[in-house]
Amino acid sequence: MVSSESEEQRVTGEVDMVSSESEEQYVTGEVDMVSSESEEQRVTGEVDMVSSESDQQYVTGEVDMVSSESEEQRVTGEVDMVSSESEEQRVTGEVDMVSSESEEQRVTGEVDMVSSESEEQRVTGEVDMVSSESDQQCVTGEVDMVSSESDQQCVTGEVDMVSSESEEQCVTGEVDMVSSESDQQRVTGEVDMVSSESEEQRVTGEVDV
Repeated sequence: MVSSESEEQRVTGEVDMVSSESEEQYVTGEVDMVSSESEEQRVTGEVDMVSSESDQQYVTGEVDMVSSESEEQRVTGEVDMVSSESEEQRVTGEVDMVSSESEEQRVTGEVDMVSSESEEQRVTGEVDMVSSESDQQCVTGEVDMVSSESDQQCVTGEVDMVSSESEEQCVTGEVDMVSSESDQQRVTGEVDMVSSESEEQRVTGEVDV
């Protein structure tokens, strides 16, 4: 079944249902359901459901569900669900769920869930959950959960949880949790807990306390 009120709609491959009120919608490959009110939507590969009110949405690879009200959203690789109201969102690799209201969000690698209201968020590597309202957040390596309202937060290595309201926070190595209200705090070695509302916090290495 194909229902469309858009000007141009091209559907190729195995498609179960496609409903669109957008101007341009291109669906290729194995697609179960695609619903879009956006101007441009292109879906390729194995896609179960794609719903978008954004201006541009590109979905490629194995995608289960993609919902977006953002202007640009590009999803590639194995993605289960992507929800975004941000202007630009690019998801690549194995991603389970990505929710973002930020302007730019790029997720690569094995990511389970990423939620961000920040302007820029880049997540790479094995990340379970990343929540940020900060301007810039970069997470690399094995990270379980990162929550930040700071301007810049960079987490690399094996990190379980990092919560920060500071402007700059960089955590590298094996870190469980970092808490700090100081202006400058640098912890090296095995660190179990680090929490910061300070301006600058950098944690590296293995520190217990």
